[in-house]
Amino acid sequence: MCTNMKVSKDSSERIKISNRNLSVEFLRFLFALLVVMVHTHGLRPDDPNQYPFAGGYIAVEFFLILSGFFIAKTTSKVKAAPDQCGKISLQLTWKKFQSVFFYVFSSVILEYAVEAIVRQESLYTIVKNYVYSVFEFSLFPMTGIYQTFFNLPLWYLSASFLVLPFFQYLLLRFRDFSTTVFLMIVPLVVYGHFCVTYGELDKWNIWYGFFYIGTLRVLAGLCVGGLLFFASSSLRKIQFTKISQVCVSIFQLGIMAAVFVISYGKAHSRMDFILVFLLALLILFTLSDKGVFSYIVKGRFFSLLGKLSVPLFTSHWAVRQLVPYLMPKATYAEMLPIYLMFCIALSLTLFALKAWMDKIQIGDRIKRCLIK
Repeated sequence: MCTNMKVSKDSSERIKISNRNLSVEFLRFLFALLVVMVHTHGLRPDDPNQYPFAGGYIAVEFFLILSGFFIAKTTSKVKAAPDQCGKISLQLTWKKFQSVFFYVFSSVILEYAVEAIVRQESLYTIVKNYVYSVFEFSLFPMTGIYQTFFNLPLWYLSASFLVLPFFQYLLLRFRDFSTTVFLMIVPLVVYGHFCVTYGELDKWNIWYGFFYIGTLRVLAGLCVGGLLFFASSSLRKIQFTKISQVCVSIFQLGIMAAVFVISYGKAHSRMDFILVFLLALLILFTLSDKGVFSYIVKGRFFSLLGKLSVPLFTSHWAVRQLVPYLMPKATYAEMLPIYLMFCIALSLTLFALKAWMDKIQIGDRIKRCLIK
């Protein structure tokens, strides 16, 4: 009987973990769609300053906070000697880069093809641009090293991989300082700078002499995520009653509604900083097994949605360029559903292609051909 109870408890724990992962995947897809929507100004809305989800750029903060959470979770399990922290940090960064490289590479190649069609470029220009595309699919632009930068949403990934080695090294090497003082102070200083200097968060391409401002935005988001990991570790130990769970669920749904409603009609204001706080609370409760998202989201379908978030994010810019070109006389309302359907179809195609390549282990085959 004791054995059965133990098995039951282990199974329950696995279910909780599974549900938590699925809820995160579901949220990732929703916020990836929000990123896609914020760029619909390229579909020629009647008023370029007023279009659905003009404030959807806040979804970038969602992904940054989520990334910071799981980075802190990963590094907390690593026991590294001081002289190994740098090496381990680079290894972790390289592993993350490998996981997204196919989508980045494919999206950049596709984007350059679309640019050539839309701009009716000469053969010389096309060849020259593809030569320079090596900087873009290597995610160098946020370092300042680039000639062409057509797939602009990739700034987020470029800045992330610039920050990740330092961020992970601090978590590994100076664990006490980084998990307390650093994670707490950096978001306050960075968001304070954005608030006073710009009055909003939608800034990433302002050159500060040695880096773009987007690099600071990435660092702040990762730090918030790191803080949430340590907060969730304590929150998860607290047993909520059914009434508390209901209250938290209502609060979560209220946050979701507030983020989407505000993002729909409000942009480029100090409301951005309130939305960051709301997103942090949503992620905290979700990843602490508290509230509705830990229970209602089940099944492989939601897991697939989360996996589509990366190809959807990296590839939608090409669709955003192509649809207005193919539908020159269409209105914004006519182009929008076509744009969304093409974005999702393209992300599904890239996801299926990567799954097939992973299945036949094409990377290992190429390595065997080149290295004995």
